[in-house]
Amino acid sequence: MAVWCAAFAVVYLQLTLLMGEKWVMLKLALWSERSVVLSLLQRCVLGLAACVVVAACATTSVQQTDEERIAARAQQRWDALVDGAAERAYEFETPAYRETHSLKLFRSRLGSAVSFIGAEVKEVVVDGDVADVRIFMAYHTLGADGSLIRVDRPVRESWVRAGGEWWHSSSSR
Repeated sequence: MAVWCAAFAVVYLQLTLLMGEKWVMLKLALWSERSVVLSLLQRCVLGLAACVVVAACATTSVQQTDEERIAARAQQRWDALVDGAAERAYEFETPAYRETHSLKLFRSRLGSAVSFIGAEVKEVVVDGDVADVRIFMAYHTLGADGSLIRVDRPVRESWVRAGGEWWHSSSSR
């Protein structure tokens, strides 16, 4: 909106400079009727108010809480696991974990005994640089008789802050 306000001002100035006297006469004709003047004045005031509001919104950033940031990252990690995208899920592991555990090792630890079908972050509790994340997940696994079994259960994860970012901590595994 601020861009439109600036563009309007530039066009107005250009018309004034290019058309000269004809533009002045057109403005005088428009200003001769009181209702037109009030309507134009109202539009200008509303336009200016909209520009101020948009400019204020553009300069005000909404900060996420640690809980919101962790919940979003944990959900993204689980979405990757559900999609079978181990590479994306691996990116949420701590930098220290990734230094000592290859993607191949990470993928092998996920195994093939379960197939994740859904997960939802339910709660995040932050204590300093450590967070406890509670997730409700669902997966398929094979029963003893070879039948497919759906399992729905809660899971708890640890997340840690390192380098200003929150990371999933697989170190306890």
